Amino acid sequence: MKNLVMGVAEGYGWYELEPFVRSFQRHCENTDLVLFVDNVSNFTRDKLKSEGVELLPFPDEFKDGLVVNARWSMYKKFFEERGGDYQQVFLTDTRDVIFQENLFELYADSKNFLCYTTEDENIKNPKEAITYG
Repeated sequence: MKNLVMGVAEGYGWYELEPFVRSFQRHCENTDLVLFVDNVSNFTRDKLKSEGVELLPFPDEFKDGLVVNARWSMYKKFFEERGGDYQQVFLTDTRDVIFQENLFELYADSKNFLCYTTEDENIKNPKEAITYG
């Protein structure tokens, strides 16, 4: 069974997303990458598709809301339809995330595990990130 990395890309261009996609490709074998996208150029869409990223549109009912809130409803709908296809799932930001190793291997033996991080300050002035598990 495959793993899944899922995120949102609203208003980003290919060059903002490229480090995320390239690092995913290097480190996440047997894993699908699914992005909900809105307000991205045709060039960005074509490039993401050519790199094997599955693109899903924002449902119309979420286009006028805050993405930070709407994404949870989009994820929920996705998992109701296709959640049984995946063993492990990583929900993530996109523009400011780089994969440094296969996170699914790190937690391969974990069941019902939740891990999240947060920054104390704006990303321009990062302090040590806090990880909870």
